[in-house]
Amino acid sequence: MIRSLTNRKGYSGKRVGKVLLASVALVAIGAATAFAASIPNGNFESGNFSDWKIRNKGSGDWVIYDSGDRKKATKDRGGAILPKPFGEFSAAITQGGPSANVILRTVRVPADATVMSVKLFWINDGGEPPPAPAAQASADPGYWAFPGEWDFTGPRIQYFVVDLLKPSSPAFTAEKSDVLKTVFKPKIGATKARSGGWVTEAVDVAKFQGQRIKFRLVEADNSGYMNVGLDNLSFNTADLPTG
Repeated sequence: MIRSLTNRKGYSGKRVGKVLLASVALVAIGAATAFAASIPNGNFESGNFSDWKIRNKGSGDWVIYDSGDRKKATKDRGGAILPKPFGEFSAAITQGGPSANVILRTVRVPADATVMSVKLFWINDGGEPPPAPAAQASADPGYWAFPGEWDFTGPRIQYFVVDLLKPSSPAFTAEKSDVLKTVFKPKIGATKARSGGWVTEAVDVAKFQGQRIKFRLVEADNSGYMNVGLDNLSFNTADLPTG
């Protein structure tokens, strides 16, 4: 089920579009990988956001969706294929205009955990400022911009980051001193506008064993739709994947 999906007008009246979805998932690296510990509702199989915290600014919001909603959202999206949830449900950002959105939770790294892994999916319909071509929505690479803070009301921004923060860090912090590790961020000028499917990323958490850390996915946009999400958050005992 998708929570609170609605039709809304797009950016500055450019077009009318229904809410877009994409997903980010945290999963085990392989069959030989041993789970160090499960994380309650890390896979959203409760069908809600229990144990997670959500922060939104602007018209964006987070929703839970299932495979049936994926088919509907794919049709509404105009042909873009959204990732199938892992299990019954996944979480994703929906948008009706410029926004900034965060999903996060504080967890304690198990004593035997060495890796946190993540699968990412994104659809970035950001457009370059004039006089760039209007067809920038599907450009390869895509349009990415980060002015240094998560404020969609200021300079042009089209960006998201998955990172690990100090437990006391504010949700929308952009201070480098708050960031323990960066799991993933688009490379400006090189990362494609669309991931084309699930992309696996992982981060070494061995140095944080026994400590509390804050997992965060933060996104902001004011140059076009951009949607990301997540599923199956877990710690693992394994070597970091390559490629």
